[in-house]
Amino acid sequence: MDPISTTYQVVEVSSATTASSLQSASSSRHRAINSGTLLRFRQVLVAVCMVLVVLTPFAYFHPAYDRWISSALIRAWGGIPALVSRTKTSGHSEMAMPTYFVCGMAFPLLIGAAIFAGMEHQNPPLSTLLSRWLQRKPKAFGHAVTNGEVLFLMIWLGGNVAVFGYQWAKRYKPQDASVGHVLEVVALNLAFNGLFNMSVLALPATRHSFWMQFLHISYAHGIKYHRWLGVATIVAFTGHMCHYVALFAVRNSLSLLLPCFSCNVATDGYLQWTITFGGLAYVCFVGMAVTSVPYIRRHHYAVFRSAHWLFLPATVFAVLHWGPILNWLFASMVVYLANRWLSSSSNHPVQVEVAGVFPSIQTCHVTLHCTTPYAPGDVVWLNVPTVSPTQWHPFSVASTPVHTPGLLTVFVRNVGPWTSNLYAYIQDCTAAKVDPIVYVDMSTISVLEPATSLSSRVVFVGGGIGITPLMGQLLHVLHSPQQRPGQIVWLLWHVPDVSMLWCFQSWLQDIEALAAKHGTRLHIRLHVTQECEMGAMHNDDEGDVASMMMADESMATFLQGEAQRMQGVHPRPYVHVNRYQQIWVLAVAVVCSGGLVTSVKYGNVISKTLYPSWWPLQRFIEYVLVVLGSLVALGLAKLWGRRDAVPNIVCQLDDAATKSTSKTDVEALMLHHNVQR
Repeated sequence: MDPISTTYQVVEVSSATTASSLQSASSSRHRAINSGTLLRFRQVLVAVCMVLVVLTPFAYFHPAYDRWISSALIRAWGGIPALVSRTKTSGHSEMAMPTYFVCGMAFPLLIGAAIFAGMEHQNPPLSTLLSRWLQRKPKAFGHAVTNGEVLFLMIWLGGNVAVFGYQWAKRYKPQDASVGHVLEVVALNLAFNGLFNMSVLALPATRHSFWMQFLHISYAHGIKYHRWLGVATIVAFTGHMCHYVALFAVRNSLSLLLPCFSCNVATDGYLQWTITFGGLAYVCFVGMAVTSVPYIRRHHYAVFRSAHWLFLPATVFAVLHWGPILNWLFASMVVYLANRWLSSSSNHPVQVEVAGVFPSIQTCHVTLHCTTPYAPGDVVWLNVPTVSPTQWHPFSVASTPVHTPGLLTVFVRNVGPWTSNLYAYIQDCTAAKVDPIVYVDMSTISVLEPATSLSSRVVFVGGGIGITPLMGQLLHVLHSPQQRPGQIVWLLWHVPDVSMLWCFQSWLQDIEALAAKHGTRLHIRLHVTQECEMGAMHNDDEGDVASMMMADESMATFLQGEAQRMQGVHPRPYVHVNRYQQIWVLAVAVVCSGGLVTSVKYGNVISKTLYPSWWPLQRFIEYVLVVLGSLVALGLAKLWGRRDAVPNIVCQLDDAATKSTSKTDVEALMLHHNVQR
């Protein structure tokens, strides 16, 4: 790829305007100011909710929890704090910890998600000082990470330090500085460190995590931090296990590491079975860790993906190891399961309006039907089962709904194995006059900050195919009804050769027509960095690329078999789950899961009322009810989505992308735009 092909930047410059211009734009500015004030207020509320979610596990380790919070909750459930211990309850004190974590984590997550949902996809997109600060890359870190990522890392690292410090201060007794005591304290501290990391492990691993979106952390970077959290969790649990093994060795009680089948599970066998369940959970975690190494993840993705289902038995055994773990995992489990439904719109192939290839620049383009509002510069994730049934790849949106309502366009450069096969597949579909099968999932994280139409000067700088995120933004600015009078827009675009300009000439014509229509002064500066032979402008001989995927069978036979496989599945326009459905699903999931668990947890109806030895069954059913409550919410959401199903629309495929060009046409294009070499 050309070294400048992925660089892009938006620069906004404000200048003094005349009094008449300011007066004519005053109403637009007042509306923008009011919208900005409301947006800032919502951002503050979301930040408060996030702080509560983060502080809740911190406060559990702080002495204030035992002194005030726990005592107040025990009294609220009819108990006497002085009578409550690790093995004894008073009133319904068993509900104190679940109430604390639901009120401190689940409800703030739900409220924060509801507020944030109202901030998504503003049209036009609004930017505040906080959002700009979160997206800025500080010089102190070499411009490698954003302030949002730095804030996330500070919370994570600071949280681990605080958890270990609080637990050490709480449990370490200087008067008993024996080796066994130190090993036990360190083992317990590392267990809570692992639990702290585990409680937020799943949240960055979804494309619809609202707090990652709030921090302006992309899904790709979120997956990176998910891996870091996973490593930290495994390291902490490994230390927890090793210190306990050393402790039992010091005390000559290694036999406790083995399960006891002849013991009473409720009394003398309780410790051995909790240790056994912990060991089984650790084995599952290690299995996920081993299959997540870069080599397996890149070369055997199906193995990596299948092994990640071990998180189900891992969390089950973890809850059996220590029951209160479920309180820590409740919020993240419910939110993660509900967020998985937000990707349900990606379970259906999307209707293609037009698809084709630009052979001269090795780029394919796909225009899809989309009924969901989106902002220019947003990111969509594409899955093409013919290329890979499991892989999803992100691409910037190159269109805007104000210019092409109901349509969404992406451009994909042929630069790797997946994109090469995609290029060949679309080329073959174009030749066979069939629609490519494409699945889409939309992210709400833009790759760059939206340009505003209220600035007096807006400068777009792009290089090569990296112009695609700016294409929709430029059209959006020129289309905006709130456009500032006398606005000046600059486009500076460097391309490797003139063939790229020719492929995007229709877009250049569109922005010129819009600028003339709205009276915007548009300055276009195009620069070609390399010479290009004219014969390459219309070279359609791409058989070598296509053969990478079609080596063993003919194109017609392959596409016919694919059509038979998809028989009965009708593509439809992409419909993203709207914010009302999001909040509804999250609320129902929290209420259903919480209500079902309460029905069993209240009074410990199984382990206390029926039979004490059934405590593993008590914990297992509590876990199952959390999952079941989320599934109930997902089932109701599916029924809602089926009621609102979008009808199928017949689409046509355009093969005009490969039309030949003449030298005269190219020279006219270069002369018209005064292209610099």
